[in-house]
Amino acid sequence: MINKKTALLATIATIAGAILIFGPLSDQASGGGEAVKLEGSWVMVGPTIGMRNLETFIPNPSGRTAAVYGQAISADATAGGLCPNADYLSSSIGEVVLTGPSSVEATTVIYSMNKVAPRDQIECIWVANASAEFTADTQEGIINFSIYPTWGFPGYPNPDADGDLLPDPGAEPILCLQVPFEAKRVPMIPPCTPPAP
Repeated sequence: MINKKTALLATIATIAGAILIFGPLSDQASGGGEAVKLEGSWVMVGPTIGMRNLETFIPNPSGRTAAVYGQAISADATAGGLCPNADYLSSSIGEVVLTGPSSVEATTVIYSMNKVAPRDQIECIWVANASAEFTADTQEGIINFSIYPTWGFPGYPNPDADGDLLPDPGAEPILCLQVPFEAKRVPMIPPCTPPAP
């Protein structure tokens, strides 16, 4: 026979499991329909500057924030010549936070890199601040790119004097650029059917 204490613990465990699996109950009960889940893999396009990016959201258990890992597959590593010796862009990392039932804000950092011996050098730090509206399978929003040259741009102070790989407090970007973007969740895509032998 199940006693009251066991039944209570089972109920608490069930509710906790539902929150972890389905997201915060407050989002679903707020009239906004199904809660947005900060998870999955996405393909992103910034059509005005030809930007293409791949992103993966890794949610924390609360469902309110996620780590972001991304890789640019089409972007100008030199930022139009501000980082003239850059050969490639690093992967991006950052955080995304739910600010409403279907709205998010995110910050990521990316580095323009120069291939030199004995180790690659950072040419510029990019900070991307995004705000977006989500559906289950799409995102639309705006990214503000702040670009900070670290290679000794004439007349520009070192924006990372403490060497922690982030712009120092009070550092001013040499360029601030606003870009609209669209993203789609990567779905399960049916495989092709090979020809019969």
